[in-house]
Amino acid sequence: MNTPTCILLVVVGVLFGIPVGASLGFYVVRFGGPLVFGREFVQIGWLFAMLTVPGGALLGAVLGGLTIAKRPRLFLITFLPLAIFFVGLQITLSTLREMDRPRSFVLEIKGTPGAEYFGLVAVDGEIQKRKGSLPAKFEFEAFRIELAFALVSPKEEDIIAVKVSADGRDLDTGQDSPTGVHQNLRSFGYSEKFGGTSTYWHLMSPEEVDRLIKDHTMPSGRWVP
Repeated sequence: MNTPTCILLVVVGVLFGIPVGASLGFYVVRFGGPLVFGREFVQIGWLFAMLTVPGGALLGAVLGGLTIAKRPRLFLITFLPLAIFFVGLQITLSTLREMDRPRSFVLEIKGTPGAEYFGLVAVDGEIQKRKGSLPAKFEFEAFRIELAFALVSPKEEDIIAVKVSADGRDLDTGQDSPTGVHQNLRSFGYSEKFGGTSTYWHLMSPEEVDRLIKDHTMPSGRWVP
């Protein structure tokens, strides 16, 4: 085999090895990290990804180049099918993330038992009023939800919190507030696994609570991807 052919084969092996190695590194981070580190993986995941994904791409490039140069048949039954598989998988996942589907949102209004609350919920733009005593629970099927719940005439020790889940996944909301909570949630992608829900939330000021209860005015907010 002449030199130009060898160089070409090595380049081909490197090009196929990179997506294989990088994809393997990504799935190690995505699925292996939480199993090893648990919930703490969220805080260190970015550092782990910085090491694992590029390292996998580099290792895949080296092994792919060596394999196709020395054992072309082995390359054809390993790296080539794996590269095609991972490229196809990424295209499939990307397509699913672009296919927006509604989520099943569960809102749990918690806090001081028996405390009175008032709230507004905009479900895909349709405003609904909610009031009663804590705790309470509501379910909605929607693409987009905006909500504001506040205490009515709270005592000094009263608190309120709104915990939200989408398709069974906890969205890490629910911080206690002595006034009220405002949240924006927007779903994107086919599901929480193939997509997600962007969230924004903040603890309401006394002025926002006053406008919510008296004027039924939703606080202003912004989207966070």
